[in-house]
Amino acid sequence: MNIAVFIEARKKLNLSQNELAQGICTQATLSRFENNGQVPSLKILLQLCERLNLSIGEIFPKRQDDELIQALDQAEFYLITMEVEKMRQLLATIDDTKIQAEPTLAKQYAYLSGFLAISLEQEIADSLFWFNQILLENEPVADDIFSLLAFCGMGLAYQQIQDVKKADVYFDKVLQAVTRYPASSTHDIWRVLNILYHTGVFYSQTGEFQAADALLHYGISLCSEHHVTYYVARIQFQLAQNARIQQAEPAKVQELLQDAAAFARLNQNQVLLAQIKAYQEG
Repeated sequence: MNIAVFIEARKKLNLSQNELAQGICTQATLSRFENNGQVPSLKILLQLCERLNLSIGEIFPKRQDDELIQALDQAEFYLITMEVEKMRQLLATIDDTKIQAEPTLAKQYAYLSGFLAISLEQEIADSLFWFNQILLENEPVADDIFSLLAFCGMGLAYQQIQDVKKADVYFDKVLQAVTRYPASSTHDIWRVLNILYHTGVFYSQTGEFQAADALLHYGISLCSEHHVTYYVARIQFQLAQNARIQQAEPAKVQELLQDAAAFARLNQNQVLLAQIKAYQEG
């Protein structure tokens, strides 16, 4: 959906989000639509467009956007399955100038590029550049999943150079918001799980196991509630490592490792299977 056309029409009429939403929906609903691409009901969308003198057809994406959406979604899936090289190759084929008119696609591209830079262990400036594209575009808000992903990414970037103090600032911002984020779509669930996992890993590495395990167990409950499995293996593996460090019973650690390996095999995550095997043999 071409949300940029919608936003431009609102600004041309000098309407704030609150003014446009008056009598139709809440300002929060409109904010989630403009900032995060969460489309309201058709009835609400029609009323908003009518107030802006837009036809509903003007905000639907053109055919060329479909290929971009598909490519970005596939790149995001490669991030989930830890197939970094495939992700890198696919993002390299995308002409980023074609997505600048669509805020949601631009933010998705920026967040993926930032996480790719971290996965490839590039200079911190490279990853920070991409996350700042999101955070500087709009004032970060708690109901914008891309702002939360950018904060998480900033934390990861500083964690990668072992600047724990700066990393903690960003992970703390995420911690305050992610468990309250109203995830609705499968993509949102994956993104929330991404944040929960990486934040949980950070607190694990800093020895804050109570916070870490709480986040990781919340991630498991989300996976169960929404019937998604791709993050279960990674979360269980981290829980196993935490359990061993906290001197849990060996049988409990082994159970968590077996669960992690089982889900990794289910999702054909060869990278994670190799990591689990190396950990067990280490």
